[in-house]
Amino acid sequence: MTDNRYFADPWFWMCVHEAVESGFLNEWLRLTGNRLPRSEIERMVDEATGYGEDVARQFLQHVKEFIYDTIPHPVEVANG
Repeated sequence: MTDNRYFADPWFWMCVHEAVESGFLNEWLRLTGNRLPRSEIERMVDEATGYGEDVARQFLQHVKEFIYDTIPHPVEVANG
């Protein structure tokens, strides 16, 4: 994910929020085999090893590819 310009777009973060709230995150975790930490010590280990950062980057990339790039941007819809 070298081009992060879409991070400045509030629509991207709305897509991320909806991905978490709608259950996309849980399905994504199941399909990818990734996991969230179950305890504070697991979170610290994940942070120290870089695993947590890798999972977050992969999730954001998939939100971009499967949601943000697929669903029409509200500005595009409004401008017809």
